[in-house]
Amino acid sequence: MKAFGKTIVISQIKEEVKNKVGLVITEANDRDIRYKLGEVFSKGDLVKDIEIGSKLYYDKTHANEIRIDGNKYLIINEGDIRIIL
Repeated sequence: MKAFGKTIVISQIKEEVKNKVGLVITEANDRDIRYKLGEVFSKGDLVKDIEIGSKLYYDKTHANEIRIDGNKYLIINEGDIRIIL
């Protein structure tokens, strides 16, 4: 699979979010968090400063889901990235 242009294919990384007292916040209670953690699986030729395997936070409202061979991937544009770790 190869992304093209300024698109990036990522796989979402499940995060365990805890509150101040150490209780795990479930995904159902975590819906208000707009930015999610992902790992770059493929990138287009026009994408700069991001490498395959990089971890990043992206805007989940702009992600499009695709399933290939039973695996779930998200397609985002370069401009939807907020932070590269």
